[in-house]
Amino acid sequence: MKWLFATALAASFVAGAERYSLRSEARELEVNTRGEVAFIVEAVGEHTFDGEYAVELVLTLEGQDKAVALSKSRFGKKDANYTKDGKTLTWKTWATAHKAGRFPLRANMKFRVCEEDDDCFDHTAELKITLIAKE
Repeated sequence: MKWLFATALAASFVAGAERYSLRSEARELEVNTRGEVAFIVEAVGEHTFDGEYAVELVLTLEGQDKAVALSKSRFGKKDANYTKDGKTLTWKTWATAHKAGRFPLRANMKFRVCEEDDDCFDHTAELKITLIAKE
């Protein structure tokens, strides 16, 4: 199985590029087999995430939404996983494709990034990926 990596939309990414980077990790799906999809935001440089902030992730399947089932599509603070150093924020879900194909998935995220001096900045970001399922 190969790994699929997604890139952020340029407009969302450039605005916070000095504070964070976005990526997604997913293995190619096999039809009717559950596969993990992770959405990862990493703080850049000395920035960290505000673990008290009400982070959010909303996933939207575009087009053939019945062809893929997500175990969850809305995530809040209790679903977020932070590394101990506060530099990485991750959400994970499971996807099951009911037929072979390419399935666009949009992830809208909300989080807060802080500098060393505790100045914090609210960010919203969008990441578009394509889930690929094979027989």
